[in-house]
Formats: sequence, structure tokens, C-alpha cells
Amino acid sequence: MAALIPILFFMMVWYLVWKEIFHKYKLLTNFFSRFIASFITSILSIIFFGGLLAAIFRNLN
Repeated sequence: MAALIPILFFMMVWYLVWKEIFHKYKLLTNFFSRFIASFITSILSIIFFGGLLAAIFRNLN
């Protein structure tokens, strides 16, 4: 479980940085950049939850 702490921290920092960037430059008014942001977020969430499940199953065995 200790390996999950840096992952959670990275996800939190990444989310805050991207939220600031999109808020500052008003990129979310553009449909294309909104699509890119959701695409990147979905990829990162898939990687994150995959790593989470792998860590849980690794600890169970």
C-alpha cells in the first residue's frame, strides 16, 4: 500500500495543474481541447486503477 501514496500524490498534482491551466487559458470553451482533456484523463485513470488492482492482488498473494 505504501507504493500507492506517490501515485495518489502524482494524480492529485496532475489534476490541480491541469485544472489551473484550463481555467487560466479558458481552454474548456473549446470542444476539441475538452475532448483531449477527457481522453488524457481517461487514459490516466485506466492506468491508475489498473495499477491499483495489480497492487491489491499482489498484496493478496
